[in-house]
Amino acid sequence: MFFNVVTRPQRIDDPMNTPEIDRLRADTPILNTVEAAAYLRLSPKTLEKDRLTHGIGIPFRRHGRRIVYHRDDLADFSKSMAVAANAG
Repeated sequence: MFFNVVTRPQRIDDPMNTPEIDRLRADTPILNTVEAAAYLRLSPKTLEKDRLTHGIGIPFRRHGRRIVYHRDDLADFSKSMAVAANAG
């Protein structure tokens, strides 16, 4: 049996594999690194490097040991990165 390398296979008895969890993830403004990277269309490694090197300043938050991103912060960051059409 072959599995997609990008995502881990879901086990049937996995407690995170429920419609309630999927609905919660869709409704919450809090994203983990993988979800935030998908939102910005970047790789998770880019977000990790940016955090460690204080690169371009993608805003993140610490919830205990967890690193999370807020959708509104990511949208504001994306808007701030806009470049004028005539900029060289």
